[in-house]
Amino acid sequence: MLHLFEQNQDLFTSWFVIRYERESDSYLLQIGAILQDGSRLELRDYLFIDGNRKYAYQWMEKDSTLRQRSLDRHNHITAPYPFSGARSS
Repeated sequence: MLHLFEQNQDLFTSWFVIRYERESDSYLLQIGAILQDGSRLELRDYLFIDGNRKYAYQWMEKDSTLRQRSLDRHNHITAPYPFSGARSS
């Protein structure tokens, strides 16, 4: 999933790994990012040993007001969610 941040680096002023745990073929990845407009994105990505994947995120304004949140989503991740390829203004 980190490659999505690298491929779309023009969306972010910075991003960083908060937590990474790996065991066998499963992992937990927690990432924080600052977008070009100053808003913040925090997300967790889980890959389970059976191949299932789950993620959760929250996207906040500069003043920490919640912009969007999604918890416990099951999804095949193909774009830097929640943006799905959208560019910040």
